Amino acid sequence: MRVGDGEFLLMRTTFELDAIDCESYRLSILARQGFDVYLNGHKIHTYVWWKNEPYYRAIVLSKSETKHLKTGTNVLAAYASVHYDKMTRAPYASIDLFIEGITAEGKEQRAKALERVFSAEEKATAAGASNAAYHYMGSAKIMAQIGKAFAEAMHGGGGEE
Repeated sequence: MRVGDGEFLLMRTTFELDAIDCESYRLSILARQGFDVYLNGHKIHTYVWWKNEPYYRAIVLSKSETKHLKTGTNVLAAYASVHYDKMTRAPYASIDLFIEGITAEGKEQRAKALERVFSAEEKATAAGASNAAYHYMGSAKIMAQIGKAFAEAMHGGGGEE
């Protein structure tokens, strides 16, 4: 299917819910390029650009997005842009997504895991964040340590003036 100068992917699936009783919900999506996600006909998430190899990214859904969940049959749909190979200009694309509920027990388990990794201040910052935030916070923490070591080495090693 062609629209303008680009191609796109469309995806639609249904899933059943017996109850809407989780503490929170998140969307996990694998997409090479930008996308729109719809839940029961309502757009719940948009991302206009993506790069690198696709992998599943977790996006915490707000109450304004999860209000469209219902008991019984739900419809999850997505539109995604197609990526083009830089050398051959051949199109290729991928998209997969799912919504998962996070129980109170799951949130408690996550909090216990964070206690082993982050300080109390970092843990408070991460409350409610997706695993993507955990990754970036962890990366930032390591980069800060590298930066400190580099600054100390440039200054003469001891960190003293």
